[in-house]
Amino acid sequence: MNTQVNQPCVLITAQCVGSVGENGAITFTGTVTNCSAYNGNSSTLVGVTVTNFNDGGYFTVLFPTNLAFGQAAPFSGSWVPLNPCLPSTAILTAVATDQYTSTPRTLTNFTTITCQNALTPGIKVTKVCPAQPVSPGQLLAFSGSVSNTGNVTLTNIVVVNNQPSNNTLVFRLPSLAPGAVANFTNSYPAPTNCSVADTLTATATNRCGVGVISTAYAACPILITPQITVTAACPTNPVVPGGSLTYSGTVQNAGNITLTNVVVFSDRPVTNTTVLTVASLAPGVSTNFTAGPYPVPTNACSVTTTFSGRGKDVCTANQVTNAVPTTCTVTTAPGIAVTLLCPAPTNAATGGWITYSGIVTNSGNVTLNNVYVVNNQPAPNTPVIGPLTLAPHASTTFTASFTAPANACSVSSAVTVTGSDNCTQLMVTNTASATCPLITTPLLTLTQNCPTNPVNPGGLLTYSGTVSNAGNITLTNVVVLNNLSGATPLLTNATLAPGAATNFNGNYPVPTNCSTMSISTSTGRSICGVAVTNTVSTTCPILTAPAIEVTQTCPITSVLPGGILTYSEIGRAHV
Repeated sequence: MNTQVNQPCVLITAQCVGSVGENGAITFTGTVTNCSAYNGNSSTLVGVTVTNFNDGGYFTVLFPTNLAFGQAAPFSGSWVPLNPCLPSTAILTAVATDQYTSTPRTLTNFTTITCQNALTPGIKVTKVCPAQPVSPGQLLAFSGSVSNTGNVTLTNIVVVNNQPSNNTLVFRLPSLAPGAVANFTNSYPAPTNCSVADTLTATATNRCGVGVISTAYAACPILITPQITVTAACPTNPVVPGGSLTYSGTVQNAGNITLTNVVVFSDRPVTNTTVLTVASLAPGVSTNFTAGPYPVPTNACSVTTTFSGRGKDVCTANQVTNAVPTTCTVTTAPGIAVTLLCPAPTNAATGGWITYSGIVTNSGNVTLNNVYVVNNQPAPNTPVIGPLTLAPHASTTFTASFTAPANACSVSSAVTVTGSDNCTQLMVTNTASATCPLITTPLLTLTQNCPTNPVNPGGLLTYSGTVSNAGNITLTNVVVLNNLSGATPLLTNATLAPGAATNFNGNYPVPTNCSTMSISTSTGRSICGVAVTNTVSTTCPILTAPAIEVTQTCPITSVLPGGILTYSEIGRAHV
């Protein structure tokens, strides 16, 4: 008879099941199998358990169960490793009892598994530009976040920026748990540029010593205000009509962004005349220019020149412009001249119509308005010409007529000219005078009258007469003399007006004659200095009684007797 031998057997197998995260449990599954040799009921294993031994502890993963021959029982379990960074080993021990044999015994078997959670460190950094762009020089405040995108704690988190310089510290954090997010803000002065590009770099080390890195790029626009200004100044020396002027000026980048293709134009001598070109101008930078010389019109009160500047900002190539009109006051020197001439070729007669001629000239460098000429004849401020407008150096002629005074040697006329500066309204004035001789006809007339009754010889003959100013000018020192009345004047008048007459009387002894002739002479001098004279002779009859008287005269020497005696004899008639 054969004897059966009982060979109990227990078999355990296990394997790791994938698991992630530093805080995740390591999961495993396994199977415990009754691998005994078949011997009927005696092949059954009872009280089968599986225990997990790891990290100094133990955990039942399969509670007592019975396993028939060839039967298997699954089990599973997990544990949390003390150090998730390292592989963790577990000893799975299966214990069973073979109690159907004459000598029950305990069976033990084990298997060792080494497992490790899958750790995936990760980090992510973000950056957000400010909602509103800022101008250069202002603080550009940005925001951002750093997050742990992995499944393991990160330590020594550092965020740096490449603005305003490389490796500028933005944010630092000691640790960051998986899935956690930390926000941050930072700022720096906005550069003078169209935009600024930031690259944030976040670095960290997971708890197992593995480094991670993340970058974020963002270009933030800068608030640009392109602007150009042009100024221009008049020369320091006076600007005079007909001269020239040169402007000095400055073009400046008054904005906050560089300008390119900067050009300054003038509207002289023609529109868009280029004065200055500059390749670029940085913010706040200026450059000087001069423009001219430009001619100054001969009849201008001011000269206005418009300067225009333009340029393009380097960001958008948009054009900015500025224009400034610059007015330079013209320094005027108003002047006026006047001449006055006597009539030619013949002077006017006393009391007649006299016409002066004259010329008024703008002797300054500016147009004169409201030019008037007035005369003091025949009354003060007698209008002659006006109002007139005279351009610089222009002239106009005029005449001034009036009645010459009677009984005058000459006549004087004075004209006054006035005008106003077209630019400043300053009044200018000048005068001219002329004394013109008058044509005079000094003339004396003289009459002499015998007495009504003749006078006997030897008597005193008294005559009368009249002296008259028959000319048109007063006579002075009028004297009447008679050739028979002696050296004493018959008449002396200091003055004798035109048309005036005065009588005189004179006498002289009557000679023995039939008649007698006397000559009267009048003299004088006009008030103009011209001598005049006139003579009149008068023969007056004498009252006579005719008689003859004879006288005989012996010879002067004696006559001898017998000689010839010669004597003279004179006969005289007595009247």
